[in-house]
Amino acid sequence: MESLPPVMGRPPSSEFVFFDPQRHPLREITPMTQASIAGDLGKVQEALNFYLREHDPKLYKFDSVLTEAIQGKQSEIISYLLSAGVPLEKVHCYKATEVKSTAVYEVFLQNGWDINRPLDIYEPPALG
Repeated sequence: MESLPPVMGRPPSSEFVFFDPQRHPLREITPMTQASIAGDLGKVQEALNFYLREHDPKLYKFDSVLTEAIQGKQSEIISYLLSAGVPLEKVHCYKATEVKSTAVYEVFLQNGWDINRPLDIYEPPALG
């Protein structure tokens, strides 16, 4: 710990943080996340369809929607998002192990998740 450089000042206040489209969700994503938390599959479908019609389809941006659906154990929404092409990432597997929902595991398995595959070169399988 002695080799770390000293902290120089405080981080900038929020008034100096600029909008970065790579880090901040589009208008459609926030309502989708809220609909995902509420378990409203119809609103999630409507918002995703609108997004895909109007924008360049970059489905990785819907990571937060999938994460909230996993947190809320919304298996129908998870299934819909994965079938629509939202990528299943390592963080989602970790979140699934935290919530301990067999319904979520079932959806993951139906969408090609290999429960026995290590998550990374240095990490065991999610249930390991």
